[in-house]
Amino acid sequence: MGKTIERYEKREKDNIGINNKLAAVDQNTQNVKEDAQSMAKKIELLENSKQLSP
Repeated sequence: MGKTIERYEKREKDNIGINNKLAAVDQNTQNVKEDAQSMAKKIELLENSKQLSP
């Protein structure tokens, strides 16, 4: 019975670690998406300013 509880506790710790890693990956993905949107907007502004310049 004790070994079963130990295995359960170890798996729970592993699952928490995995969940934390997944949350970090999700946050990083969101940050990359935001950065890409920001860069796209800056590129658009630069292209527009180049068209206005003689």
